[in-house]
Amino acid sequence: MDLIRQLICELSEIERFHQIGCREMESGIVLTVSDDDKDVAYLALPDHPGRGTPGVAVKQMRLRDLTPYSGPDLYFDFDKDGQLIGIEILA
Repeated sequence: MDLIRQLICELSEIERFHQIGCREMESGIVLTVSDDDKDVAYLALPDHPGRGTPGVAVKQMRLRDLTPYSGPDLYFDFDKDGQLIGIEILA
């Protein structure tokens, strides 16, 4: 639950970082905002092997497909071991 609370706090600050593009947070989570579309961001969690690593996300699940939800589209990326490694945010 602590990771979820931390993610919620850090997600609430996305608007502040729209001009920055990429920021590593104290937790090791890296927030990247798309240069092409400021409504697209990606949170790479500490276990993410790094941007550009081919085939790292083997499964993706959309939050709306799991539970009734209103808000930006959130896509959860999982590695081959089922570990959550990143979250894509489409505002």
